[in-house]
Amino acid sequence: MEELKQEIISSIENHILDIDHKNYASLIDVLGQQAVEKLSFYLESEQKEKFSSYLKELIEEKKDIRSALKKLFEKPISKDIISKDFDLSMKEGETCTIFYGTNREPNNKNDLTEGYGNERSTQLRLGSCLVSIPSERTKGQTKGSLWQKIINFDASYGDIQIKTPMEYIKDEYWQKISRLLAPLEPEEKQALIFIHGFNTSFEEAAMRATQISVDLEHSGITAFFSWASKGSPLSYISDSATVQYSEKHLTEFLTDFAKNSGAKRIHIIAHSMGNRALLEAVNRICRENPNIKFGQIILAAADVDADVFEELSHAYSKISEQTTLYTSKKDKAVGMSKWLHSHNRAGFTPPVCVVQNINTIEVEEEVNLLELGHGYFSQHQSLLKDMQKLIKFNLDANNREKLQLQKANYHNQYWKIKGE
Repeated sequence: MEELKQEIISSIENHILDIDHKNYASLIDVLGQQAVEKLSFYLESEQKEKFSSYLKELIEEKKDIRSALKKLFEKPISKDIISKDFDLSMKEGETCTIFYGTNREPNNKNDLTEGYGNERSTQLRLGSCLVSIPSERTKGQTKGSLWQKIINFDASYGDIQIKTPMEYIKDEYWQKISRLLAPLEPEEKQALIFIHGFNTSFEEAAMRATQISVDLEHSGITAFFSWASKGSPLSYISDSATVQYSEKHLTEFLTDFAKNSGAKRIHIIAHSMGNRALLEAVNRICRENPNIKFGQIILAAADVDADVFEELSHAYSKISEQTTLYTSKKDKAVGMSKWLHSHNRAGFTPPVCVVQNINTIEVEEEVNLLELGHGYFSQHQSLLKDMQKLIKFNLDANNREKLQLQKANYHNQYWKIKGE
């Protein structure tokens, strides 16, 4: 019974993750549409006891059901083989899967439909959730405009929408990701990991990671790490303490991703205060796992003390193909951080933060008052194209158009990128 149950769970999960639908369709033939949908609901909402009892009830109801299920799973599809037709990339108008690691506590440990809150967990939690990407969406945005919502009589029109998350135990999580990447060609086995910043909820982090993946036309696994930000503009001090605490969980997530996912290139994009955790994590990885290598590391609007950044940033070049720092004099949020700390920030100019072996690019963009200029990295069209070239082709800054070489001083140089 237990082996049969695991096969049914696997079939339903493969359907939910849009990996394979063959056995799910066969389950419907055997158990009926309503029964399978009910099992799927119990599975997605982490109601394991109800799932088991309902499945037992179904099997005991008719003697021929058990034999039909056994016959169905006599020759299950190999767990190491997934159809090459499966497309991992996120596209507009589709429902896709995004993976996550978080040190947030669920709002209700017995019901993940209530999502994750802003309290810290003492452990790294792993999972995935489905994201629905609207077919009509403005590039760089996670939500539709008010005008679109009004004319379509739909408050969620144009929004990237997040479905109920599903948690996994550690081994199961990495097995699922490695199975997705296994059938791909070596150059296709890529992952993109987003680390959010200050004043961000779990749902907002998932939406932003999805938006970036879609706009960059990333082909591969998309994931994000969500530390327990309070999700409030008045919680800067609290978030500062929490992001420091979160470094150990981020280190664990990135280390395990490099060791267990099967991805050949893992790209990292860190935003705002999330750069503080990443800076410490990269240095710890260098010390404890010096053989781990990542692809592109992109540091956007880094809310990090510039002197601390200069002192510790040498670790980036040791573990990445390239590291790029995007900074702006018009980023009001990081500018406010500079004022609060009375010290320069790596993501704010002047002065331009230039360090050895890291390409610094100053973004010239008008300030979006609603975003305090802080969303430029995900909304600036020229910047998105520049990031895309970085990730796809690993091009040096000297070989990317739209970048204008500048001299910080006699020894150091940086680049400027202008908006379209």
